[in-house]
Amino acid sequence: MVSDEIGMKLHDRSTIGESLTPTEQTELEAWYAEQDQAEATMFIPSDQSLPDIATLQQQIDQTLAQLATNVQKLQQITQENIHLSQENASLKQQLDNRRSA
Repeated sequence: MVSDEIGMKLHDRSTIGESLTPTEQTELEAWYAEQDQAEATMFIPSDQSLPDIATLQQQIDQTLAQLATNVQKLQQITQENIHLSQENASLKQQLDNRRSA
């Protein structure tokens, strides 16, 4: 097992283009494998089962429905903004006309 301190130092050296000895390269690869294993157990704990396809599909469908609703709201707000911008431009024009008259 490669310590995090050594692994990080080797990683840093490798990422800036420094050459590593074959032993250091082996240690770095071992450290990467250890990090990958730790991350894998972090994302999928062994005591929990994965959700089934039907549950995942239901979650996707719910998310898509929320997305469609949000898109509609965004389109409405965009139209309102266009209308308000046009109204604002018209009012500015009227104000400019009154000032110049």
